[in-house]
Amino acid sequence: MRRGAPFAVDPESPTLERLIDHVDHAAEIMGHDCVGLGGDFMYHIAHSGALRGELRPDAVVPAGMARDAALEGLRGPEEYPNLVSALEGRGYAEDRLDAILGGNLIAFLRSALPS
Repeated sequence: MRRGAPFAVDPESPTLERLIDHVDHAAEIMGHDCVGLGGDFMYHIAHSGALRGELRPDAVVPAGMARDAALEGLRGPEEYPNLVSALEGRGYAEDRLDAILGGNLIAFLRSALPS
């Protein structure tokens, strides 16, 4: 099975816009309070030199995915403003942006982890 953001988003055209399509769909199905985003940033990991020695690339990178796979427009945290702009362009208000970009994950962790 192919895994990882580019394959999960769209194996033919892994773009930021297709990721936002997925966010829209998840919010429609589950509600905005159940949607959260996080990055694996394989592009940065692959180019950092971390995938050498004892850490085998095949243990980190799913089969069929290039070691430096990334979404067009969202290669790493430095491109998060693109993500925010894309969500705003789809009509996400500030409270929903805050929730999707971290608030929902924090709320989940607070409810799931011991205090």
